[in-house]
Amino acid sequence: MKKITTCLIVLLAAGAGLAFPLRAQDLDAAARKAVVDEIARLLDEKYVFQDIGRKCGAHLQAKLAAGAFDRAGTAAALAPLLTEELQGIANDRHLRVFSPAERAAISSPPAAKDLPVPFVRQMTDLRHGFRRVGIFDGNIGYLDLLGFVTEAVGRDMAVAAMKFLGGVDALIVDLRDNGGGNPDLIRLISSYFFDKPTHLNSLYWREGNRTEEFWTYENVDGRRLADVPLFVLTSRRTASGGEEFTYNLKTRKRALIIGETTWGGANPGGTHPLPSGLRIFVPKGRAINPVTGTNWEGTGVEPDVQADREKAFDIGFEKAKLAAAARRRSGNPHAPAI
Repeated sequence: MKKITTCLIVLLAAGAGLAFPLRAQDLDAAARKAVVDEIARLLDEKYVFQDIGRKCGAHLQAKLAAGAFDRAGTAAALAPLLTEELQGIANDRHLRVFSPAERAAISSPPAAKDLPVPFVRQMTDLRHGFRRVGIFDGNIGYLDLLGFVTEAVGRDMAVAAMKFLGGVDALIVDLRDNGGGNPDLIRLISSYFFDKPTHLNSLYWREGNRTEEFWTYENVDGRRLADVPLFVLTSRRTASGGEEFTYNLKTRKRALIIGETTWGGANPGGTHPLPSGLRIFVPKGRAINPVTGTNWEGTGVEPDVQADREKAFDIGFEKAKLAAAARRRSGNPHAPAI
């Protein structure tokens, strides 16, 4: 299968390889027009819903002619104005214009604060969006993911983490700061949670008028956790691929979702350069869940248990303790002593 390079992503857009030079000077009318015209061209050619793309382009050009962007004298000032207008027409959370200064990437920085309970064991060599991986007292696993890199980059880390968690009696997956990423790594990690081939999600792409299905892998490296109680923590910052991961598991009734309703962006795509150093994320496809036939665009994923992001962990941990204890009482032979 051809590897997808355009990801379900919003906070992780890269800015390399710009075709237009960066401009430090103020934007004049000609520069603003060049930006708007290029956006209109890209949306007409690439946006997943061509009719809406054309409507967005025409709307921006009309606003430009009416002087709506005259006060935007720099690229940084113009970008949010364009985003506001585009999202007002398309109602697409991914459709955004970025200024030259906006750069972000998946990393694994130290946690902002310690978890309320300490790990009994933990992995320390973390990277590629794996922020914290550990096991709490009671044999409860914890996987804190900032995002999903490509499978080629993140496979070894993902396999190591899932092997480390292979003997737990319950697992908490923390997506409260997850900004999205590549569907292939979502598939890889999710494959550990099912004991038979499962259709997780499909992506329809305008280019080629094709639909790509994402099924769990038939084989995984290490032990599956198909019978392990699973709890997913969400927040309003859980976006894009983080939402797909959550929605896939919720619709299959494989996990209990705890936290806040998520961000609400389901249309994958990629970034494109614009004049004056700006960039635009153009959604080129849309997610289609095999259970619901739809996705979470504009609505987000609603949790099973509503909770503020600060309280989600405590609720999830208490539920995981009860589930882990029940699993041990059932005589599960795979639970190791910790």
